[in-house]
Amino acid sequence: MPSTVSAPPAGDPEALDLRERLLAGAVPLSGYAPGDPLDVRLLGIGESHVAWLVSYGESDRVDRVLRIPRHPVDQMPRPMPWEYAALTRVPAEVGTQGLLMSDSADNPLGRRYILSTFVPGQPKPIEEWTDEDLARFAATLVRLHQETGDVHGPVASPESGPLDVVDSLDAAWVWWSGHEPTIVVRPEVRTLWTRVRSFVDAHAGAIANIDRFPLVHADSCATNVLFDNDNVRLIDWEWAEFSDPARDLALIGGEVHGGPWYVPLTPARIDCFLTTYADLAGIPPADRPDLNLRRQTWMVYERFMSWLLVLSRERTHPDSSYAATSTMMQQTLERFLGVD
Repeated sequence: MPSTVSAPPAGDPEALDLRERLLAGAVPLSGYAPGDPLDVRLLGIGESHVAWLVSYGESDRVDRVLRIPRHPVDQMPRPMPWEYAALTRVPAEVGTQGLLMSDSADNPLGRRYILSTFVPGQPKPIEEWTDEDLARFAATLVRLHQETGDVHGPVASPESGPLDVVDSLDAAWVWWSGHEPTIVVRPEVRTLWTRVRSFVDAHAGAIANIDRFPLVHADSCATNVLFDNDNVRLIDWEWAEFSDPARDLALIGGEVHGGPWYVPLTPARIDCFLTTYADLAGIPPADRPDLNLRRQTWMVYERFMSWLLVLSRERTHPDSSYAATSTMMQQTLERFLGVD
């Protein structure tokens, strides 16, 4: 019987090669029968991976995502097995689930990869987020954070003891100092670094007191949140680990923002968002100020590191919007920290 397999877009050699290898069985695709339609198309290009949408099936269409690293193993920000270990624990109603992984290119596909489920939906521009959207997002985070344990860190190699946010912050600063020495010596960067570290250090005790840790996405910015009617799910779990749930509350936005990733939020909207989360999570009123303090601590930590990333992109892409984004991030961070 002649094949009914459809071809990828003409002129896309990577898609053509992936398709031919998938047709030959390079990656086990549950439910796929030889001769069934199979399409491969580019889904997106991120900092670390290229994502391909693989669709197949004769009567019941199945969509899968094939994530292929863009960099050699030693240049990846996080080991791929760490992400896959987290993906195997993600509830289906929350986001992407891991199905298969190969951390070696010595396989029929000729590439390292993660195969995962496909999450339908689209991200919303930050200016379009409503209070209802924040409430639905809060409900998704509560579902993610339901199960907790007594260890923190990468799912594949967690550790016990207090979560030391200052140690993590210092390690990130050392990394940036080694990789972007011309950026970290700028006067405005040094000034903000001093204030950021002081703020995080002053509030690190609230995070160190946590003794139960759920799986957190740890990169739950607006571009990684997909809306599909009433469903709100998360994609791109590269940084997921066991940690403080307040990290996910901080990543979506707040007082410090800039670019397409962070939703600007007034104090009233932040209070509404945190109240919704706390009510659904069963957090008593007496513990909610502590939750907000931890959120602010992670926000300052993460936005400062994101600002350094944007500054590095601004240098290599001078004609892009990175300059405006870095200015906004710097100004809102300075305003929050009270920098003159």
